Amino acid sequence: MKTSLLYKVLVLLFLLSATHSSCQTTISVKVAVDNSSSKASIDFFSDSVINDVLVIITSSKGETIFMDHRSRFKGIYKQTIDLSPTGKDEYSLKVTLDDSSTIKQLKLK
Repeated sequence: MKTSLLYKVLVLLFLLSATHSSCQTTISVKVAVDNSSSKASIDFFSDSVINDVLVIITSSKGETIFMDHRSRFKGIYKQTIDLSPTGKDEYSLKVTLDDSSTIKQLKLK
């Protein structure tokens, strides 16, 4: 009896795990750089909960210009970052959503 119950619990946990991993959706991260105002806009939308969101912008020298961390995020993410203090440069944007990352290059002219 105990073995049968343990087996059923393990099967249920496996099925829940498989369902969760297959429900991951691809999220499109949109980035726009406005050279006249020296600002970068980042936005994306998630209709399901993302446990960890990390957005980092670094300069070509490796300096962190912007960092934002959110836990249990759901909905619209929209940030506008003023890049004028660091000036014209090539920046790297890394957006990590749980275990997947997107890297985009930004160029402020």
